[in-house]
Amino acid sequence: HPDIALLEPEDTGKAIKVDQVRGVVDFVGKKAQLDGFRVVIISPAEAMNVNSSNALLKSLEEPGEKTVLILVSNQITGVLPTIRSRCQVMDFPIPDRLQALSWLNTLVGDAAKSEKLLNVASGAPVRALELNQSEWLGERATVLQQWLAVLSGKRDPVRTADAWIQYPLLDVLAWLLAWQIDLAKLVSSQKQSIMNEDLRADLSAASALINVSRLFACHDHLLQVKRMLNSQANPNPQLLLEEILLKWSQARLR
Repeated sequence: HPDIALLEPEDTGKAIKVDQVRGVVDFVGKKAQLDGFRVVIISPAEAMNVNSSNALLKSLEEPGEKTVLILVSNQITGVLPTIRSRCQVMDFPIPDRLQALSWLNTLVGDAAKSEKLLNVASGAPVRALELNQSEWLGERATVLQQWLAVLSGKRDPVRTADAWIQYPLLDVLAWLLAWQIDLAKLVSSQKQSIMNEDLRADLSAASALINVSRLFACHDHLLQVKRMLNSQANPNPQLLLEEILLKWSQARLR
């Protein structure tokens, strides 16, 4: 459509560049070709760094007649306050779990699998459906077994990092963070409910091997890594994974 502009990173996981934003600024400064509204969709908004965010400010303040700018964010804390303050924030929470399961099961056709998918998608049904249509669950299971093998000393951290480079880094970080939270719960009590119920047996066995203080140190380190990536830093993924796994290899009881 000539009056709709979609602004997103040129490469997955990268920042939205200043030149891209300037193109949008030029777009909203022109008259709509079909004499209707001009619409700009920026997704994800947190992919804009300081420079690209600043380039957008004037258009947010004075968007022009019949112009709508829609900023989509899965992590609003990653959007600069100067951007947020110029927008009307609309929250879209995940739907009721029973409603989500009912919808998902009509498409998946397997109640047990739908339950599992919804759990690993943190209750988000569309994300769960995407996972069902990808190799994500198989990759997740592989990464878990290798991660636990590093903890037990049966697998080399550097070789494991080399094997993980094929997976999306943000997915791997999300898995590790969730598993570490589940491990902390299981160390406290084996009866605790956890996010990854389908992995309970493996995580329960691993909880007997873990040094709790080192587990928390590894978790804090992962949170720092996640914040760094959200700030649009561009570290070497191989070295980053090696650092994560080397720390993890030291987390078992001695």
